[in-house]
Amino acid sequence: MRIVTKEELVCYKPTNNCVLIKPVFKPDEIPVGDKVLYMDEKWSKGNENWVINEVVSVPKKLTFGEQNVFTKVNLEKDPFFKEYRNETITARHMVGMPWSAKMELSVGDVVWVNRFTMTSVHNNQQYLQCQGDRYYLFPYQDIYLKKTKTGIKMLNGWCLVEPIDEGSDKMVELGLPKIEGLKSDHYGYVRFMSDPIDWYYDARDAGEDPVEVSIGDIIVFKWQQNRRVGNDITKLNGQQYICSRRRNFAAILQPSMF
Repeated sequence: MRIVTKEELVCYKPTNNCVLIKPVFKPDEIPVGDKVLYMDEKWSKGNENWVINEVVSVPKKLTFGEQNVFTKVNLEKDPFFKEYRNETITARHMVGMPWSAKMELSVGDVVWVNRFTMTSVHNNQQYLQCQGDRYYLFPYQDIYLKKTKTGIKMLNGWCLVEPIDEGSDKMVELGLPKIEGLKSDHYGYVRFMSDPIDWYYDARDAGEDPVEVSIGDIIVFKWQQNRRVGNDITKLNGQQYICSRRRNFAAILQPSMF
């Protein structure tokens, strides 16, 4: 945490793929109609209000790529000295963003971010404090979307999927088994998508996004439980969505030919 003046804040330029953002809501407030509810500070530390923020400053560029690193590895025992030998090898190490993406934010944009990342940023005091307000240094990769004049613009390869209740009659209409009381995220409609990511390089795998998925498709998730954005206070267009990526889709349900 660093205390800065208003003049310093105006000149501040984030680096290392971070964006300087400011929560739109105060952490201890929830707007309810034309009223405001004030919450206990201990409870509000994980408050969903943190997901909605305003962009204050953006980096000049995003970095993505690899660099050579040198690491020591243990090999088999030396037959003469009867001990392990160490050898230094050259390896490729990813630096910067975990995927290749372009900067699509401008100062003043209202964005939705990963709440768990925001909690971590807050707990690690990765913020500037100016005249009682906090400005967070937030990783660009964990920003899901920005609101525009015409609607929603997804970022970083993220997609929003409207979940289908597996206990609803909609399952029967789709020719799928209706299961009462099942609380899982198996099926959903793709409602919003960002541009496909053409190259991943993270701890999970490398490659690119499949491009077969389209808005309106019914998809099957790989996982039964998926992250959601929006609650009763912070719904997007009155709807709660699953926030996921194309590579987390197991299948696309196509209309039957028969």
